[in-house]
Amino acid sequence: MVTKDVPDFALVVGVPARRVGWVGRAGEPLVAKGEGRFVCPRTGTEYLESAGLLTEV
Repeated sequence: MVTKDVPDFALVVGVPARRVGWVGRAGEPLVAKGEGRFVCPRTGTEYLESAGLLTEV
């Protein structure tokens, strides 16, 4: 059950829902590269996490 807004790209599970990771535009879970950077294993697109939000680089 989701009781709050969910950030873009967030992967949430459980009741109540909690964020357990990030997914890219291709729907694949992202792989951490360190220092808040993530990469999509399917497309190679990179993302940056800052202040609990994820944005494409």
